[in-house]
Amino acid sequence: MTNALTCAHSTMTPSDWAAWVQAIGTLAAIGIAIWQAKRQHALALAELREDKALSRRAAGQNLHALASAALSLLQSASTALLLTPSEN
Repeated sequence: MTNALTCAHSTMTPSDWAAWVQAIGTLAAIGIAIWQAKRQHALALAELREDKALSRRAAGQNLHALASAALSLLQSASTALLLTPSEN
């Protein structure tokens, strides 16, 4: 194995070395680009999930406020009906 490396090293010209370094750098750049795209996608999905949760929470709060207002209106109507004299 050492013989093969020594042989390859001795037969490679500076332009061969430059080509290998460029190839390795290109592969590293492609790997980093793929990793970054996956990371951005994961962050976008997390943000979307958080937005949906906030939207659901707001809808729940609105529903609660509406139900509370309806209950208050019903209680007021019930009280008003009980206080009015009956017409018999």
